[in-house]
Amino acid sequence: MRLQVWDSDVRARMRLFGLEQLIDASESAHDDLVLRFGYSDTFSRGWWCVFNEWQLRGVTFLNPPAFVIASKVVMVLIHEPDVRTRLQSDTIATLEPALPETRLLDVSCAARTGAEREKWALKFAGFDSGQQAWGGRSLQVGAPMSDTAWKAVSRRYLKLPFPCVAQRSAPSAEVMIDWLI
Repeated sequence: MRLQVWDSDVRARMRLFGLEQLIDASESAHDDLVLRFGYSDTFSRGWWCVFNEWQLRGVTFLNPPAFVIASKVVMVLIHEPDVRTRLQSDTIATLEPALPETRLLDVSCAARTGAEREKWALKFAGFDSGQQAWGGRSLQVGAPMSDTAWKAVSRRYLKLPFPCVAQRSAPSAEVMIDWLI
């Protein structure tokens, strides 16, 4: 569901809900940090212009509004022979350790990930009208699944009308946070 109206005045909303103590008034608004919530088809052309104005004023985006950053296709392409031959070796050496191995999910990939279930995760790679492609909503992690459940998810993802990827799971740290409310 798309929002028809988006309230971009975060500081005013924080004041409205009594959260002004969380705003550091000593910092000017041009140093704001923004988390863009959604993909390129989520926002109208007008909003992309607003994002551009914010960037020009010095706002920092945690996930900049750029399709190539939001697209898992870029991660897949690093492994394609036709693309690799066009990249310089130092570019490949920089990208490979920074990007988890990502493959377009097709029948041969599903066979490989099926044999190594605990090392892979599946994700939507396209923008779906149900807005399931962002924020990990489509994420299926092989490690906690049974072989039967993993195969069922793989078969379901292979039938989707948009691309999906298999991505090698990367070790992550567990973080404990004391939330102050």
